Amino acid sequence: MCEHQLTQEDLEFDKKHIWHPYTSITTPLKVYPVTKAEGSYLYLDNGTKVVDGMASWWCVQQGYNNHRLNAAAISQINKMSHVMFGGITHKAGIDFCKKLLALLPDTLECALLADSGSISVDIAMKMALRYHHSLGNTTKKRFLTIKKGYHGDAFGAVSVCDPVNSRHNTYNGFLAENIFCKAPEVRFDCREKDVEKLVEELDVKPFAEIIDKHHSEISGVVMESIVQGAGGLRMYHPYFLKRVRALCNDFNILLILDEVAVGLGRTG
Repeated sequence: MCEHQLTQEDLEFDKKHIWHPYTSITTPLKVYPVTKAEGSYLYLDNGTKVVDGMASWWCVQQGYNNHRLNAAAISQINKMSHVMFGGITHKAGIDFCKKLLALLPDTLECALLADSGSISVDIAMKMALRYHHSLGNTTKKRFLTIKKGYHGDAFGAVSVCDPVNSRHNTYNGFLAENIFCKAPEVRFDCREKDVEKLVEELDVKPFAEIIDKHHSEISGVVMESIVQGAGGLRMYHPYFLKRVRALCNDFNILLILDEVAVGLGRTG
């Protein structure tokens, strides 16, 4: 990131010609000029040092200006900055996938690399649809998800975002009509004596009722693992996820876990 001071001309150009995400074009939110990033901090052009609590939308969990990552990026750029992965392979991609798969359960044996979290969700949804189509399950064309979820801005991902808090309600009527269950109520840190029974009654039961009613048309379940990031950093009890996995197994439904924010081994 450039450390040079932004000029007034720069800021005027930004205001006039650049559309920033998640803001109004006519009454845009204020933007903060950043000249440097280090560790968990952003440095504004007036010298103010602020904590980046969002880690650039979950993408910088190793910290800004990480010297090990910088060195690896520079080394790779000097050899080969980019080639497409269609019909071509290279050692950097192979080595990365080796390390990624080593972190995953043995049953997850393959990796498909995507451009972003939004695109990864889109790809997973298309794979689920293709999987069932190939097996002759032609009625399985919809997805089940939970409210308070957020999965990105690509068109497929938008269709499984909470229609209220995701700002995507503008596209109602254009998107695929997927199925939404209420968000889990029992928190990760619940200290009730029989917490699993509580999860079963409050969270699993309504989810299971939807699956029982619609399983013939549900291709996959899409949800965030434990932490619903953009939905308010809501942390639901892991027993709910365990039961969702079992229900998907019972009804021939694929489980798609969006772990953009929390996936172990993710590099952003």
